[in-house]
Amino acid sequence: MESSRKKRAIFSDYVVAYLDVLGQKEKLNNLKKLRTNEHEYKKFIDIISQTYVVVRELREWLKRSIKWSCQVTYGLIIDGKLEISEPQKSNMRSLSESDYQFSFFSDSIAVTSPYYDSNAKPLTQNVFALLVSLSAAMISSLANRAPVRGSVEVGKGFEWPDGGVYGPIMIDVYELESQIALYPRIVIGNTLNGYICDWVKKPKDISIDCVENNIWQSMIYTDKDGMPTLDYLGQAFFQIAEPHSHIKENIRLGWEFVNNEYDRLKNSQKPQMALKYSLLREYYLSRLEIWDMK
Repeated sequence: MESSRKKRAIFSDYVVAYLDVLGQKEKLNNLKKLRTNEHEYKKFIDIISQTYVVVRELREWLKRSIKWSCQVTYGLIIDGKLEISEPQKSNMRSLSESDYQFSFFSDSIAVTSPYYDSNAKPLTQNVFALLVSLSAAMISSLANRAPVRGSVEVGKGFEWPDGGVYGPIMIDVYELESQIALYPRIVIGNTLNGYICDWVKKPKDISIDCVENNIWQSMIYTDKDGMPTLDYLGQAFFQIAEPHSHIKENIRLGWEFVNNEYDRLKNSQKPQMALKYSLLREYYLSRLEIWDMK
């Protein structure tokens, strides 16, 4: 019992994704009001569907998308789309959703995974599967009219005994999400982006060689502000998700939502919000042709 209480803390490297569901504060404040008639009660139920329900569904969707992305990533090997060695295949076979831990606080979600294996090699398969799952989650959130803003980065932290990470990495991902992302997108931290650039240049030093198919290079694009950003509608995710018809349907629903929000906000008293949806709309327009939706 004594030894379990004094379990040694390990300061290590983790890849962390941090997501925040946008627009929740104002909606949650509306739940404080008393319902005095049937119309107000119906409005109350509608607000619940836009707050508690969408956050709960995003939590569950992220867990399911991690499982799905692990299966899909391994499927790329089975189908011969990733040319990798037998040791690399062995690493991929061990990849599972259990490699990821979730932390929840209100409408914020953190997903963490170890960055290095026991041989001090980067667990690139974990990073790749995480980016795939975040792409699916981003598409789903917009389809459900619950836009998400987030970040992914690598850094130092302590792992909590009950899951999750505490340390400088959490400051980094929070600041990237709250101060840099600015509109519904997922920005990639400079450290992780630098590592990915190195993996592309030196594929033999990593556990998965994705260079031949340019998968790493097309999972990330440089946004207008110069920030590396998850290309969740890009060519790489299209290659992965093309057989799954529900994803294309979610993209169509997300595109409708983005257009409706832009039209609603462009003539309103919220020019900053209109600008954000203008940027999001521009991104969709630049990628719809990939999905044969233009």
